[in-house]
Amino acid sequence: MKGKREFDINQKWDIISKADQGKSQSKDFNKKISDWANKYEKFNTSGLAGSAKKYFDGLNDTLNKSQQDMYKIFKAAQEVENDYAGKFGDISFEMGLFTDMIKALLSVLQPIGPVTSGTNPFDAPGFAERLEKAKKELLDNVVKEFGLISSERLANVNVDNLPPEYREAYFNEIYKRLSDSTLSAEEAAILANALRDKMTRDDRMKFVFNENGEYGGNQSNPAQRFQNDPDFVTFMQNLLPGMTNNEIRAYLNGIHNQPDPANNVEGFRNVGCGYIAMANAIIVEYANRPDEFERVFGFPMYTYGADGNVHFNVDMLAVEMYHNYGTEGEGTTNISRKSIIEEYMDDHSASCQATSNKNTTTSENISRDLQNGVIILRQRPCIIRNMDGTMYQDIDGGHAIVVTGVQNDGMLIVSTWGGQYLIDPSDYTSQGLSNLNYTSDNDSYLDYEVITFEKGE
Repeated sequence: MKGKREFDINQKWDIISKADQGKSQSKDFNKKISDWANKYEKFNTSGLAGSAKKYFDGLNDTLNKSQQDMYKIFKAAQEVENDYAGKFGDISFEMGLFTDMIKALLSVLQPIGPVTSGTNPFDAPGFAERLEKAKKELLDNVVKEFGLISSERLANVNVDNLPPEYREAYFNEIYKRLSDSTLSAEEAAILANALRDKMTRDDRMKFVFNENGEYGGNQSNPAQRFQNDPDFVTFMQNLLPGMTNNEIRAYLNGIHNQPDPANNVEGFRNVGCGYIAMANAIIVEYANRPDEFERVFGFPMYTYGADGNVHFNVDMLAVEMYHNYGTEGEGTTNISRKSIIEEYMDDHSASCQATSNKNTTTSENISRDLQNGVIILRQRPCIIRNMDGTMYQDIDGGHAIVVTGVQNDGMLIVSTWGGQYLIDPSDYTSQGLSNLNYTSDNDSYLDYEVITFEKGE
């Protein structure tokens, strides 16, 4: 008669073997894992599955359902056969990632000791700190692992169940490889297709508005890049062939001096906010199609920096729109932005068409429209708050910025000057304006337009 120990070993290897055969079909693969987790609970008489559930009930944001199932499989394997854990990591790359996460979490949970009924292991002293440390070490290892595998294997990784920081590391590695001039055409095509197929709109937004890097474009960047970026210098010289380098600097900077001082005009740094916002919208649309972007616009969509971050080429888009479709020294309005971006995309024979529709600013409207396009908010006066709610900027002037999210308290998360800030809609009520010593009149506004892109025929 087979003992429970022998039966469990055979059952595990049977399920895992079938899962490995079907690993290219991720949904079926995950279902088999889930089925085994459910079967194991029926055979488990030690209460291990219940303990595992208690451990992970409080980790909703850290572990998804698949990882909970993997935990049960892993713990079952450890209980039955000590060397099974080592064999388990060799089944597939995706399963190896899950196993690495489980090992890291086990190392965090181990000092807590046995779980007893009615206790919460996550309340144990030092647990949160150990968990964050383990997650950081694990992420570092995953980044290295992504960097070591072949382009074909990288393109075949199933990212559906990866935590957000792993997804970011995955797409960052693809961006890095696609920026390598020595990459073969075959590898480039494989990776470009993976980026196009797997990168969601949320992924694109997180890359363009990167909390750990550049949070969208910055209207002061073109003037800075003209000082130290040879490619940008060449671009500007071709765009403005009749100007000297000193004149181009003035064109991009705060004031563009004219022979007659009475004719001096504002430089791009002072009036370019609307153009930066529109360029951000275009980059979000094309972020998973860098090859198509370069064919359409004639220059690379991004560079990959020595800092390990992707730097999107917002500046060239914005300055080109400003020069060819705007008026020097003047900013944009919601009406002119609609005309500029639609004409710009049309003239480039882009495969997308941009449309712009004005809306009233409420947190409900913003949350809804964030799912459909890129939101450009126009504000007057310019009241911008730091992420802790304190005042960052309070000036009596107009501004155009991109909204990237809505907090639970109704504050709008925005991108301006390459940073992440907040807009408080209550600052634009009669009482809010009065509190900041403004009068509520026709010169005050807070509304937005949604930039959407539709595929052409």
